[in-house]
Amino acid sequence: MKLGTNHIVPAYKPGNPHPAIAAVCQQILLCIILCIIGMYIIDERTLTQPLKYTGFLTLFQQIPADMRNAQPAFCSITHFHDVALQKLHVVLGVDRAGLVGADGETHHGCFDALFLSEIPGFTVLCPASFAELRRMLRQALFEIDGPVAVRYPRGGEGDYREDRSGAPVVRLREGEDVTLLTYGVLVNQALAAADLLERQGVRTEVLKLNQISPLEYETLAPWLAGKKLLAVAEDAFGAGCVGQRTAAILAQHGQAPEKLVLINLGKTFLPEGAVPQLEHQAGIDAAGIARAVQEART
Repeated sequence: MKLGTNHIVPAYKPGNPHPAIAAVCQQILLCIILCIIGMYIIDERTLTQPLKYTGFLTLFQQIPADMRNAQPAFCSITHFHDVALQKLHVVLGVDRAGLVGADGETHHGCFDALFLSEIPGFTVLCPASFAELRRMLRQALFEIDGPVAVRYPRGGEGDYREDRSGAPVVRLREGEDVTLLTYGVLVNQALAAADLLERQGVRTEVLKLNQISPLEYETLAPWLAGKKLLAVAEDAFGAGCVGQRTAAILAQHGQAPEKLVLINLGKTFLPEGAVPQLEHQAGIDAAGIARAVQEART
């Protein structure tokens, strides 16, 4: 039987599958194949978009390595773009933020803080303790509009156990000689570095960013405008890091620090290893941070 000019449905013969049934089976098989390889083609970010329009509040967890690996092969970054463009309230739990240790060199979460912060409309929160994680997750779900990423590391918390997540920037320690700015669990190394510097006669102020995106001058200026020496410690790569963006915002308003020290991973991939070992190797542990500050002061 002929349909139109180009489409012909073969005649049904007893013993052969009915054409309609065969077509359905082909579609099912295609769906199975897509499900097998679809973690990079049809993933959580795609599925959350129609869910949001039904009235559901959508929350999903993502390992930074999966976001990174998906980008060059299948351009899944466009899903984040689509979520932000539509201002959907999707909450992204970024598991394994920063250095992850035993999971190996392919799983370090050292890129997401850079590219998520560059997507317009994205709010990126960085808890430094379990208490802050609980509070920031509530903020992300019930207090913040639009897409939100909550970055948290693999493993437990350090000596810092407080909840100081009520403002975008908080002061954890007073000091007049140096200002040390950081975020996430690296606050533990920053506070330990401030102790080391104090014993060396350097009074170090420690500021913690609870939110690394958006960064706005009105938020940063009361804490950072016109500092003598500003050191920014991060467990992320250097290009596009929070330290660079903070310095650029201050400089744009004529309030750049007299001297800026960026303490991060630079352009170095780190191997598998225990987190303290990797932090020491990268120079972002307490000793490395204190050393970088002292070198900047000479």
